[in-house]
Amino acid sequence: MPRGRRIAVGLSATAAIFAATASGCESPAADPAAYRRLVARVKYLPDVEAWAAREAREGAVVQFLLHLDAPQRRAGRCYWTVEVRAGDRLWRRYLVAAEGGAAPLRVRAD
Repeated sequence: MPRGRRIAVGLSATAAIFAATASGCESPAADPAAYRRLVARVKYLPDVEAWAAREAREGAVVQFLLHLDAPQRRAGRCYWTVEVRAGDRLWRRYLVAAEGGAAPLRVRAD
Protein backbone atom coordinates (compact mmCIF):
# COMPACT_ATOMS: atom_id res chain seq x y z
CA MET A 1 0.00 0.00 0.00
CA PRO A 2 1.44 3.43 -0.88
CA ARG A 3 2.50 5.49 2.11
CA GLY A 4 -0.03 8.30 1.44
CA ARG A 5 -2.91 5.82 1.36
CA ARG A 6 -1.86 4.25 4.68
CA ILE A 7 -1.84 7.68 6.30
CA ALA A 8 -5.31 8.54 4.96
CA VAL A 9 -6.75 5.24 6.21
CA GLY A 10 -5.08 5.70 9.59
CA LEU A 11 -6.39 9.25 9.93
CA SER A 12 -9.91 8.13 8.98
CA ALA A 13 -9.87 5.40 11.61
CA THR A 14 -8.48 7.80 14.21
CA ALA A 15 -11.13 10.41 13.36
CA ALA A 16 -13.89 7.79 13.68
CA ILE A 17 -12.65 6.67 17.08
CA PHE A 18 -12.29 10.30 18.26
CA ALA A 19 -15.82 11.15 17.06
CA ALA A 20 -17.21 8.11 18.84
CA THR A 21 -15.39 9.00 22.05
CA ALA A 22 -16.51 12.65 21.88
CA SER A 23 -20.15 11.57 21.59
CA GLY A 24 -19.81 9.14 24.48
CA CYS A 25 -20.35 6.17 22.16
CA GLU A 26 -17.89 3.30 22.05
CA SER A 27 -16.73 2.64 18.50
CA PRO A 28 -17.21 -0.91 17.21
CA ALA A 29 -13.91 -0.45 15.31
CA ALA A 30 -12.11 -3.02 17.48
CA ASP A 31 -14.68 -5.76 16.81
CA PRO A 32 -15.33 -6.78 13.17
CA ALA A 33 -18.31 -8.86 14.30
CA ALA A 34 -19.91 -5.67 15.63
CA TYR A 35 -19.77 -4.18 12.12
CA ARG A 36 -21.56 -7.20 10.70
CA ARG A 37 -24.25 -7.13 13.41
CA LEU A 38 -25.01 -3.43 12.84
CA VAL A 39 -25.32 -3.89 9.07
CA ALA A 40 -27.27 -7.17 9.39
CA ARG A 41 -29.95 -5.46 11.52
CA VAL A 42 -30.77 -3.32 8.45
CA LYS A 43 -29.95 -5.82 5.69
CA TYR A 44 -32.48 -8.38 6.94
CA LEU A 45 -35.45 -6.04 7.40
CA PRO A 46 -38.24 -7.44 5.17
CA ASP A 47 -38.67 -4.26 3.09
CA VAL A 48 -34.90 -3.91 2.61
CA GLU A 49 -34.58 -7.54 1.51
CA ALA A 50 -37.41 -7.13 -1.02
CA TRP A 51 -35.93 -3.91 -2.41
CA ALA A 52 -32.41 -5.43 -2.61
CA ALA A 53 -33.76 -8.47 -4.50
CA ARG A 54 -35.52 -6.22 -7.03
CA GLU A 55 -32.40 -4.13 -7.53
CA ALA A 56 -30.20 -7.21 -7.91
CA ARG A 57 -32.55 -8.63 -10.57
CA GLU A 58 -32.10 -5.37 -12.49
CA GLY A 59 -28.32 -5.75 -12.27
CA ALA A 60 -27.60 -3.12 -9.60
CA VAL A 61 -24.98 -3.66 -6.94
CA VAL A 62 -26.59 -3.22 -3.51
CA GLN A 63 -24.34 -1.80 -0.79
CA PHE A 64 -24.72 -1.29 2.94
CA LEU A 65 -22.42 1.43 4.26
CA LEU A 66 -21.77 1.78 7.97
CA HIS A 67 -20.64 5.27 9.01
CA LEU A 68 -18.46 5.32 12.10
CA ASP A 69 -17.63 9.02 12.00
CA ALA A 70 -20.85 10.50 13.41
CA PRO A 71 -22.54 8.39 16.09
CA GLN A 72 -25.65 9.90 17.65
CA ARG A 73 -27.05 9.62 21.15
CA ARG A 74 -30.83 9.31 21.42
CA ALA A 75 -32.70 8.41 24.59
CA GLY A 76 -29.45 7.22 26.18
CA ARG A 77 -28.50 4.87 23.32
CA CYS A 78 -25.71 5.16 20.77
CA TYR A 79 -26.82 4.97 17.14
CA TRP A 80 -24.66 4.48 14.04
CA THR A 81 -25.75 5.38 10.50
CA VAL A 82 -26.19 2.63 7.90
CA GLU A 83 -26.86 3.74 4.32
CA VAL A 84 -28.53 1.43 1.82
CA ARG A 85 -27.46 2.08 -1.77
CA ALA A 86 -27.85 0.66 -5.25
CA GLY A 87 -24.91 1.71 -7.36
CA ASP A 88 -24.37 5.40 -6.63
CA ARG A 89 -28.00 6.03 -5.55
CA LEU A 90 -28.91 6.37 -1.89
CA TRP A 91 -32.16 4.51 -1.18
CA ARG A 92 -32.52 4.81 2.59
CA ARG A 93 -30.59 5.74 5.69
CA TYR A 94 -31.08 4.06 9.08
CA LEU A 95 -29.84 4.67 12.60
CA VAL A 96 -28.93 1.42 14.34
CA ALA A 97 -28.39 1.08 18.09
CA ALA A 98 -25.08 -0.52 18.95
CA GLU A 99 -26.52 -2.09 22.10
CA GLY A 100 -29.26 -3.93 20.23
CA GLY A 101 -32.83 -4.28 21.38
CA ALA A 102 -34.11 -1.17 19.58
CA ALA A 103 -35.39 -1.50 16.01
CA PRO A 104 -33.40 0.42 13.38
CA LEU A 105 -34.76 3.94 12.88
CA ARG A 106 -35.37 5.00 9.31
CA VAL A 107 -34.21 8.55 8.70
CA ARG A 108 -34.77 10.78 5.73
CA ALA A 109 -32.33 10.14 2.88
CA ASP A 110 -31.51 13.61 1.57
